[in-house]
Amino acid sequence: MDHLERDLNLIFSMRWPVGHLNAMSRFGTATGYFPARPFESYSSRLGIAMSRRGQKCKDRATDVWERRWRSGRLAMIARLRRAEAALALVLAWGIVFLLPTAWMKRLFGRVDAPTLATAVDKAELARVLSVMRRLNWVAELLPWSSTCLVRALAGRLLLDRRGIRGGVVRFGVKLDRNRVHAHAWLMLGPVPILGGEEAERYTPIADLKR
Repeated sequence: MDHLERDLNLIFSMRWPVGHLNAMSRFGTATGYFPARPFESYSSRLGIAMSRRGQKCKDRATDVWERRWRSGRLAMIARLRRAEAALALVLAWGIVFLLPTAWMKRLFGRVDAPTLATAVDKAELARVLSVMRRLNWVAELLPWSSTCLVRALAGRLLLDRRGIRGGVVRFGVKLDRNRVHAHAWLMLGPVPILGGEEAERYTPIADLKR
């Protein structure tokens, strides 16, 4: 009876609700009803679980932010490259239609007979072809028509800007129904990289190169 009174006094002497967990733990330890300090152990495990959950939420938010930042950065780079292609087309148009022919030779080199060129690195060629596809795409969006010569000179400007040497503007002619047609395309080594779709129907007569 004394033992029960002591246990009851211990329970009712707790400070509710703040101290009930530790008091119950002491009560259980004294009577042997449950292990020592189970509530503190549970609280510790709960805190660890919440900490891990918070870390996962933080990592997930960081991943989302990084993906958005990366996609925004890629979009900005794409816009800048399209603007670069448009500027090159505008400059090439001014060179062809506003400046004397002597300026073209001064800017892009001399006019020589067509010659065979050495092979080009495949990785560099793939990068250059990507730039030329973008140039053609931008040329179709402009409010004026960009001729083959304008596109070839614009492509040459983009090559020079990237420090890629060996770009040659090639001129060719063909005879169709007693009329002479001319065409210009851009070569890098032995590979036509811009305007080469129609180049096979033309006979090369001159190269504009450094």
